[in-house]
Amino acid sequence: DNNGNNYNVQRYGNTTNVQGSNSSTGSTWSQNSTTMGNMTRTTGQASNGATWTENRTELGGGNYVVSGTNSQGQSYSHSCNQFGCN
Repeated sequence: DNNGNNYNVQRYGNTTNVQGSNSSTGSTWSQNSTTMGNMTRTTGQASNGATWTENRTELGGGNYVVSGTNSQGQSYSHSCNQFGCN
């Protein structure tokens, strides 16, 4: 892209892998998403090596729950709909 970022996206069935890098800084990052039924689990590694995880569970009618652990190790959980999350 215009900021020097490069992306490599690979999809295998219900799994998507994204590898990213920045040609200016040399940093790299990655993300892996797998969908099983109504749940998508995404894990990632930031350019500083920190990891994170997120689960998204579709409840139907535009409603879903997201939960996980951010790259600082903090857990979170939110109920969401088409208008946003709480």
